[in-house]
Amino acid sequence: MADNHWSLGTFPATALETWVQALVAARRRPNTIHSRIAATMQYLDFLAAHGYAVAPHRTPAMPRPRHDLHLVLSRAELDAYDALAARVHQPVGSAMRLLGLCSLRVRELCNLRLEDIHVSDTGIMLHVTSQMAKTGEARLVPTPQAFGPVLRTYMAWRAPIKSVWLFPSTDPSKPIATALIQLQFRKIRKHMGLPGMTPHTLRRTWLTWLHRSGVDLITIQRIAGHHSLHTTTQYITPSIDTLLRAMNKPLGGR
Repeated sequence: MADNHWSLGTFPATALETWVQALVAARRRPNTIHSRIAATMQYLDFLAAHGYAVAPHRTPAMPRPRHDLHLVLSRAELDAYDALAARVHQPVGSAMRLLGLCSLRVRELCNLRLEDIHVSDTGIMLHVTSQMAKTGEARLVPTPQAFGPVLRTYMAWRAPIKSVWLFPSTDPSKPIATALIQLQFRKIRKHMGLPGMTPHTLRRTWLTWLHRSGVDLITIQRIAGHHSLHTTTQYITPSIDTLLRAMNKPLGGR
């Protein structure tokens, strides 16, 4: 406002629209623009309600949130991700490959210790301490069969390193930084041409695949480490085939 010599009582009715256009030009995400404009309008309404002279302003036209079609990856896309992650230097490459083979958050994966790996005749379980909950709640997370060969190959490379962490940093007393995973992930998604893909996409993919294969929501909630079943349902994305079958089912009673 100061840069444009505006005050609360004189700024144009289109000021918020101008700001929206500036945010769009700056490539801000639609959700970010929505939250900023909403907070600003609430503040202006607050000032007007408390006697401040606020010029009339109208609600700006907001950009539509972009619904990413790649919130859930296909098998081919996940295989392509794995092939690209395999080219990344160690231990980042193996961390990224294993991230694509489980439902963990990035920080949870990076903070795994060697003692958190439990191997049995039925498979590999991960003892995960939640990095989201203040109480540091722990849970057991199962992994698919493909997790085992990738883990064994990585452990052979890691054998000479003395560290309690599964993925140690250059300082063995510390775990690998999540920023390294994020950096390499941005390079991979650019190569794949999937600008909306994030590490959380891998988590959403596995939770959705579990649901599509018939696993009940309570089990998925515990694997994901969600406190609320409502949060779990937000991760589940039905396939196009599922939607089509639902719409083509005969209506009961007709």
